[in-house]
Amino acid sequence: MRGFLQTIRTSCDQLLTEREYLTVLVASKLAASNADLASVLLQHTSLLSELPLSDRIVKHCDIPDDIKSFVLDFCHEARKFIGSPAWAEAFKGHPDCDLADLIDGRLLASCARNPSTEPSEHLQVLRKATAALDAHELPSQPKSYSTGSEDSTTANDSDEDAATYKVLPFSNSVFDPHLSPIKLEVSKSGGKADPTTANIFREVSHWHNQRSLNQKAKVVVEKDPKIAKKALRRNQFFMAEMTSYAASLTNAVGKVLDPETITLGDKSKAGQAKSMTPTQTTENKRPKQASRQSTKNINASKEAMLANIAASSKRKDEENAKQWYQAWTVSCAGLEKQVDLASRYNKARQYLADRNEAQRQVIGPDVRMYMLNVLLEMWVRFCRDGAKEKGLYVAALLFDNARTLCNYPTVSKTIAKCLAITVERLKLPTLQVPAEQGDRKLPFKFVC
Repeated sequence: MRGFLQTIRTSCDQLLTEREYLTVLVASKLAASNADLASVLLQHTSLLSELPLSDRIVKHCDIPDDIKSFVLDFCHEARKFIGSPAWAEAFKGHPDCDLADLIDGRLLASCARNPSTEPSEHLQVLRKATAALDAHELPSQPKSYSTGSEDSTTANDSDEDAATYKVLPFSNSVFDPHLSPIKLEVSKSGGKADPTTANIFREVSHWHNQRSLNQKAKVVVEKDPKIAKKALRRNQFFMAEMTSYAASLTNAVGKVLDPETITLGDKSKAGQAKSMTPTQTTENKRPKQASRQSTKNINASKEAMLANIAASSKRKDEENAKQWYQAWTVSCAGLEKQVDLASRYNKARQYLADRNEAQRQVIGPDVRMYMLNVLLEMWVRFCRDGAKEKGLYVAALLFDNARTLCNYPTVSKTIAKCLAITVERLKLPTLQVPAEQGDRKLPFKFVC
């Protein structure tokens, strides 16, 4: 499944929706049994993306049995694809899902009766994606299917039907006899609906049932504002102390315990001093020079102890940073398997938000660089399609991520180089690239 989606993605120069991915997969599978209707299906899907619902008003007509059988086969195959876990994983986090408007039976019958002689640009993209899946060659001019009655849009019938309907007319052979006494005027105006009609009243509470859940626990409210403010501040200090104490016990995220060094003298000498008599103590007094020398030795041993503590803390930080980089490398490899670029960007942003402050300081530049790379890929696709106006939000996110990267004090040599290339080629406003510190290979391929 993932390989087929990747093949479709590489064969197209523009982004496809979830409905179009599914239609291309099913059409490539059904082309062996009926290539003409598979080609008509692609034409129908291209019209779905180009025509709004109000412009797809088609008169009822008798649909041939061949088309009905083809639609049933299409539904069975589409259900198999949608129900597979691989499909849900591939489109997890996809911003838009248009599978609700997967197929329009009347529009499909109209396309089968009058196949298009000049395919549109979007239809050519869908045919190219279908051909990339090693499907049977689809005819550019499929044969036409005759229907029981002429179907045409109501816009070509009369001036009354030419107006755009806000709500499509409803007609059904079973419900019509029951609904015949009801007469409603179908609005043909394009005006806005009354905003008050969408407001639904909901009673949340009532005067006779608004009671406290616990009648025994009554909170005493201080009348004096000064006393209430002091009590609130005292409670805040107490909660802050409890939070710090709990963090020290559980090694909570974001809390660093500074080691406290306690130095003691020689216990054996202190015991001897207590057991000596006053005369022995005065006889064994050392000169001042020896006392000063012992003080220097104590200070030197204290400095050596502090240096050892600092070195061990540094080694521990380096080990933690190595583990965090390895975890990000594994997560990045999983993100690269996602088909949708928007899903990659959202998951990378969520990954960075879930880290604590220490981890964000270490792997933050690498994650931000990956988010910038995904945005660059999206911007390149918009430029290829000539739709820069639609991708202005991507340009804004590009500048915001580049500016956030420049706020870090130091970055690796590779990140600094990629950031400088991005600012130069996109002609962004002048940004100060952070200082370089070390170098590390990126776990992904930079788009520039």
